[in-house]
Amino acid sequence: MSAERFYGGQARGGTKVGTPRGKSGITVSVTGLREIDVMLKRLSSDARTKVIKKAMNKALSEMRDDARRRVYTPTGTGQLRGAISRRVTVDEARGIATGKLYVQQRGKRGAPHAHLVEFGTGERFAPRGWTHKTPGRTYVTVAGQSFGRMPKGPFMQPAFDENKTAVPRTFRKALRDHFMKKRKSRSKKA
Repeated sequence: MSAERFYGGQARGGTKVGTPRGKSGITVSVTGLREIDVMLKRLSSDARTKVIKKAMNKALSEMRDDARRRVYTPTGTGQLRGAISRRVTVDEARGIATGKLYVQQRGKRGAPHAHLVEFGTGERFAPRGWTHKTPGRTYVTVAGQSFGRMPKGPFMQPAFDENKTAVPRTFRKALRDHFMKKRKSRSKKA
């Protein structure tokens, strides 16, 4: 398996960014990086995976931070901002590195309401009536009562659109910077 497959290192050069299976994942294919390809081939499998993951995480950090800045919630708890995460996987056998930006839905840091904020809602109505008692108050809901609508507040799609050209550029730069640091440290030792 050759290292150039991690970023599609073909002679023509170019960059491709896409959103596989939905709009929150991102796949980066960077081509024409022969000098980096040679350096990656020299690394062990574990070291190569570590370098590629670190570079992809750095590239996705800008997009994640932009999505977090765009989140508007009237309560301002920060739960949705904290649930925006990134994950990088490297498939050695197929030579593919994939970075995903997503909103964690479950768990302590989850935000199961993210889709409602991103896409908004139509008019919402109570399917049935019920009563809810709390100390000192009683809430009564009537069947068919309107709960209003939630306007769109997109944060993931605009962050993706704004940063999709920067991700491959940052990925390439992070790879180059890694090897330049190694080269400089070797030259200082000599």
